[in-house]
Amino acid sequence: MDTINSIRGELPNLKHFINYSSAPNYIAYEKMLADSKADNPVAPLDESDIATIGYTSGTTAQPKGALITHKNFMANNANYLIELPLYPTDVCYNHFPMFHCGGYFPDGILRPRSDPGI
Repeated sequence: MDTINSIRGELPNLKHFINYSSAPNYIAYEKMLADSKADNPVAPLDESDIATIGYTSGTTAQPKGALITHKNFMANNANYLIELPLYPTDVCYNHFPMFHCGGYFPDGILRPRSDPGI
């Protein structure tokens, strides 16, 4: 939290800071969940909005965050389906962690032998 606290003044558009524990000037995660309502409206999204930030390890340069938009996800999913059609009996799995770029998409398909799509 020291790092975040040191740059809070540089983030004027960031309205809320959420933490898993109680801390001054932070919203406790569990309290936020308890105070939320099931009928809260969903925020409108644009395809150019940032969906996630994939952090690199800096293997070839300094570590950095790669901004992944909703359109990036849609395009990747479309390419995935064009190259590898999915069937209702398929089971997708992913062994990559969610903080790795490979964790965003399934990296294997288990297909029963009786499936006519094989």
